[in-house]
Amino acid sequence: MSPAPSAHVVARAFRLADPTGPLLPVRYVSSETWRLDTRRGRYFVKRLVVDGWRDQLDRAMAFELRARAAGIRTPEAIEPADPAWGLAADLGDGQGVVRVHTWLEGATADPEADLSHWYGATLAALHGLEPAGERRTDGMWPLWYGVEPPQRWADWLAAGVRQGRVWAPVLKERLTLVLDLTRRIEAAYRAVDDHVVTHRDVLPHNVLVPADGGPVLIDWDTAGPDSATLETAGALYDYARHGTGTEPEPGRFTAALAVYRAHGGVVQPSEFPLARRLGVHLARCAERIRVTLGVEPAGSIDIRAAETHVAQRLAALPEFSTSLFRWSRHLTG
Repeated sequence: MSPAPSAHVVARAFRLADPTGPLLPVRYVSSETWRLDTRRGRYFVKRLVVDGWRDQLDRAMAFELRARAAGIRTPEAIEPADPAWGLAADLGDGQGVVRVHTWLEGATADPEADLSHWYGATLAALHGLEPAGERRTDGMWPLWYGVEPPQRWADWLAAGVRQGRVWAPVLKERLTLVLDLTRRIEAAYRAVDDHVVTHRDVLPHNVLVPADGGPVLIDWDTAGPDSATLETAGALYDYARHGTGTEPEPGRFTAALAVYRAHGGVVQPSEFPLARRLGVHLARCAERIRVTLGVEPAGSIDIRAAETHVAQRLAALPEFSTSLFRWSRHLTG
């Protein structure tokens, strides 16, 4: 892990007031993040993972600005004095490429809060920025949908057994199910034709509610093409389930879906509209498997906790997938 950038270098790169101290670490998973306190304000600093991701990040930044201009609440991006590209500045001297937002004082949404209108209206607004028409997709969709080749799962299992990973026995037991569900996810993705450019990660942990206003959608780095139907179904399922840890609350799911449709959103017929949500489940397992095997850096992830997390998610896969198929029938019915 590289040392934290200099607070003074970041402040100069983004034409901010003098810092009052060093950058303060903020918990992260894939990208290092800090808080920057200056004499005139507080900011959020993210060091970007550029290798292989520059084009994706550049397009995502442009879409984030377009969404903000359309009235969707996002963190306020600070433009660098001398952009390396988009909203990013190269700090030089091995300090990396970073971007900066104003700091949001707040917390993720209270599970008890009724955000049905916000979810429905925000998803409809997102999907209206680049409406369906010519199919829009990219080569990274398998990453977002947790679609991995069968041999890769087999290789991970073999490596997990060799390393004595906690999740290895559970993956061995669930491998056939993982591969079957992967085929169903891919089939559902390929069957829809309502791809739009969108956020691609509208989940409760990316919805902040500042003390001085309504919800703000954060973390736009993965924005790109996706199915409007599959994103909507997955986002509303997680919203309605937020705080319960089990089944979604039907009233919230139905209310948010009604708002989405009232604001012009269209849900296409699909045999498995919650394929995206199941894909996220598998993708998170895959990410933490790679981390525990040493294939990817751990960031602030605790390895032991990650092992347990994977084992629990794999163990829960039969029940969770059954719930998703049942709710898919509810959505299409």
